[in-house]
Amino acid sequence: MTISEYLSRLKEEKSLTQQQIAELSGVPMGTVSRILAGQVECPSFQAVADMTRALGGSLDELAGIERKEPEKTQDGSSDVRYGRDETYEDKLAAIYRKSLDDKNRWILLLFIILMTLLVGVIAVLIYDFWNLDIGYIRQQMANCTGKTESGYKLQLLQCGLWIIHR
Repeated sequence: MTISEYLSRLKEEKSLTQQQIAELSGVPMGTVSRILAGQVECPSFQAVADMTRALGGSLDELAGIERKEPEKTQDGSSDVRYGRDETYEDKLAAIYRKSLDDKNRWILLLFIILMTLLVGVIAVLIYDFWNLDIGYIRQQMANCTGKTESGYKLQLLQCGLWIIHR
């Protein structure tokens, strides 16, 4: 079936004049009459699409593309596929899913490592603060007060603030 035959059939079904088709589609009247008469060997796609839409037709039907009926699945829902192979999209979606899963695993692993290191650093600082006779805080206290004995936690806190504000 040619384009002009298809559009003429739709025109007859809708009982529209060429003038009405031109007004509904926005295609000039001369173009509509030439396309319907079959005088245009290769009409523009836009004109044909506008006329088909105005006549309530389908470009798929015009092109001969058949719509597959929805396939019923086991749960009763329908799976609509329109004449193309869905396996490519399924494979692409699977690749993206796998990539996202891998990235999520790496993010989780790095988060666990970061939290482990953070807990370790906090544990070392707490141990160092409560045991003033050893470690980094002892050195800072000795530099600030000249004393290395334990029991100067308040003085150490004041010394630490003094060191920060230097």
